[in-house]
Amino acid sequence: PLIVVATVQVAVFDEGDRLVWANAAHQAAFGAVASPPVAFADVLRRNFAENRGVRIDCGDVEQFLREVLPRRRVVAQRAFATDLVTGECVWIHETVLADGWLVSIGTDITPLKRLETDLRLAHDEALSASRTDALTGLSNRRWILELAESQAQTARARGASSRRSPLRRRR
Repeated sequence: PLIVVATVQVAVFDEGDRLVWANAAHQAAFGAVASPPVAFADVLRRNFAENRGVRIDCGDVEQFLREVLPRRRVVAQRAFATDLVTGECVWIHETVLADGWLVSIGTDITPLKRLETDLRLAHDEALSASRTDALTGLSNRRWILELAESQAQTARARGASSRRSPLRRRR
């Protein structure tokens, strides 16, 4: 069947939050389960011990579970991005069915995240270029005026008595 060989990661959890089935793509990302059903928390613990699956930045799988489990199965549908220890990023969509079973579908969005990073860097470079004099490398007049105006607004918000910024030109 198509769902078995798809590159989309599909997993099915029963009403007790035990993994009962996962396709090959899910198994490649999160490891094969020798004898399902296996509790979701136990899958995460095993993956953490084997350095696979979801990246757990806090370094403590039990703390991670205390943060994650209360959000799981609270709503009928939810979607979120998660990073894997391999450096990939997966968009996961979970649906809780009427009988309590949960279907999880994961899509690799790593190329999109890389493009997002590239775009953010290009934006930062363009912003820096727009604020810097190309010849001297110093902040340009427009940037200095923007900073001064921002500081004047902050001062006014904190109760400074000045009615108008001395940086604005009279027309």
